[in-house]
Amino acid sequence: YNIINLPGGNVSSTAMVDKVVHELMDTAGVTGIAIGIIHDNQPTYVKTYGYRNKTLRLPNDTNTSFYAASLAKALFATVVMQLVDKRQIDLDKPLSSYLPKPLPEYENYKDLAGDDRWTLITGRHCLEHSTGFPNWRQLNPTGSKKLQIFFTPGSRYAYSGEGIYLLQFVVEIITGQPLEALARKYVFEPYGMINTSYVWQPSFEKNY
Repeated sequence: YNIINLPGGNVSSTAMVDKVVHELMDTAGVTGIAIGIIHDNQPTYVKTYGYRNKTLRLPNDTNTSFYAASLAKALFATVVMQLVDKRQIDLDKPLSSYLPKPLPEYENYKDLAGDDRWTLITGRHCLEHSTGFPNWRQLNPTGSKKLQIFFTPGSRYAYSGEGIYLLQFVVEIITGQPLEALARKYVFEPYGMINTSYVWQPSFEKNY
């Protein structure tokens, strides 16, 4: 069996990894999965398991496109940090300072009118999930389905997709480019990620 270097200096065999993956897939009822093991910043094992279409018995391959869900947040953070390096955005500067008009004057943020704590929110708050927003406004625990700040930004953690969306909104205003173009420039193209996108691509239809 081939030996794989694992994070933390541990080693395993490809057979053991395969065994664990198959057991987890069976337990959770997972149709298909792709894994990559990274050691010393290099991939040491990449393999796909199961099907991209179980009904048609079409297997996954290393080019199969998966719905990434919130993994997209970490990728977005990578884009933002490159903009930080280029001094296009300061993570500790209030996001409101980058906007041509007050945040509540934008349709998507009109719910924040009357609560000036929106002026405190920074890019760091968005990335570390401490904006005070709920995860999504539709899940507002009051049942109002409105965007609301529940605590002083930066005072504690509460996972929030709304915070990430706010930072995306500001980043797109700062750069004058949509997130898809920024991700393509700073991540997808430099790393050869030809099958990755923030928006659906017709080429995905053949293998997703």
